[in-house]
Amino acid sequence: YNNRYLMNIVFFTNDDFAINSLKKLTNSKHKILACITDTPKKKGRGLNKYSNIYQQYFNDKNLNIIEHDDLNDPTFISHLKTMSADVYIVIAYKIIPKKIFSIPPKGTINLHASILPEYRGAAPIQRTLMNNSNNAGVTTFIINEQIDDGDIIIQKSIEIDDKINYNKLSELLSILGSNILMESLNLISSDNVKYIKQGKCIKYANKIKKNEYKIDFNNNSLKIHNKIRALTGPGCYTYYKQK
Repeated sequence: YNNRYLMNIVFFTNDDFAINSLKKLTNSKHKILACITDTPKKKGRGLNKYSNIYQQYFNDKNLNIIEHDDLNDPTFISHLKTMSADVYIVIAYKIIPKKIFSIPPKGTINLHASILPEYRGAAPIQRTLMNNSNNAGVTTFIINEQIDDGDIIIQKSIEIDDKINYNKLSELLSILGSNILMESLNLISSDNVKYIKQGKCIKYANKIKKNEYKIDFNNNSLKIHNKIRALTGPGCYTYYKQK
């Protein structure tokens, strides 16, 4: 490593959940070589390109942004290799092929918003709340070929009540996650990490389907309450007199 930076990093994200980790990294002894994100999608009536908080942060900090959708593109993969990063960090992104996650010598770290092996998958925070769990947490692990299955670096959990909603819990876990990510990087950079094998997963966090946002008033009040607080983002809906 050079004298200025402990580790050189390529950062992958598509979600605002990563913003607190980005802030910690840009003020640390590590260097972000590039930020990989999908091409912004067009949304709204005017179909303007939608910019997220993390994308705005990339711009504000003059970070090297690479907008790319095809992770199997040989030119893209070759470009990643030329950066000679020590480690990759993946937060709320998408499934990364082995030909990418195996490039950095220190591996590829994923920050996941659950206490793995529980709630592997795309919607861990929502499923935690929908199931009325009394605790939540975050895990850093080394990515392998199975989804959210790699060896654990650090885990932290917090107790939650039955009133907290998705927006609030997401913010709390984003902050907690940024802290354990920095701890994880420090352990890896000093070759002092002791990886923990994951056990069998019992609860999965499957992607939220569109029909799940509809409230079924045949369900009991607790189930409805948990669904509403879990799906705060777009919000739940129901019909009254066919409207």
